[in-house]
Amino acid sequence: MLPRSDNLIKTAAYKLTPAEVGGFKATDEHHVFSVLSQRLCLDLVLATAEAAQLADRSVSHHMRLLTGLSVGNSMLYTHSPSEPILALGAAWLLYNPHQREGRLCSVLDTLSKNLCLAGLI
Repeated sequence: MLPRSDNLIKTAAYKLTPAEVGGFKATDEHHVFSVLSQRLCLDLVLATAEAAQLADRSVSHHMRLLTGLSVGNSMLYTHSPSEPILALGAAWLLYNPHQREGRLCSVLDTLSKNLCLAGLI
């Protein structure tokens, strides 16, 4: 049986990518945005429909907080809370030695290509 702290960290990791088939995917921009938001300060550029969809899904599925709406409710303003247990869960997802090797490289590739170059963050 795992120590209580290990179970809490795994629960936090699960909360960042809940009930997704197959768990965390390093190539899924929603998962990468959720996990890295706990480790880095990432903000969405809400200029495209794709960014709005990422914001909406992040709030409904990935522990991101809705902090405001634009006039006419056309844009969501969101923020990732600074929660130590979620940061530990994110670190566990990124660096867990029992997971596939090269996960961090895949995560950074998704961050740079699917989020930064796509103009979402």
